[in-house]
Amino acid sequence: MRLPEAVVRGAGRVMNALGVPGLVRTTDYRSRAFGTRVQVRCSGFFTVVSVNGLDVYFERLTGRIDGVGLTQAADYKSSARIPRSAHSGERHEHLPDSIQSQKSAVPRE
Repeated sequence: MRLPEAVVRGAGRVMNALGVPGLVRTTDYRSRAFGTRVQVRCSGFFTVVSVNGLDVYFERLTGRIDGVGLTQAADYKSSARIPRSAHSGERHEHLPDSIQSQKSAVPRE
């Protein structure tokens, strides 16, 4: 049984106003049409959302972004330079400016 849309939307607004983190489940989704892979993994400390090998780490209890990293791709070459995980407030040369500006738009408390 699904809840009415108005009830879900209202509850979502209240939860957002209170700063309650969103809930996600562990999953692995692949889109053949777009060649996209989305994975969600949960541990005691973090929820990790991976999109095509880019990992975004969220603090499990607060939902705040803790940092980003790269998953070793299937076509990984040992001579390739893989950057370390980065906290969201830092600037890194290996990320395009479009991503840098998106990261800085997210306030870190």
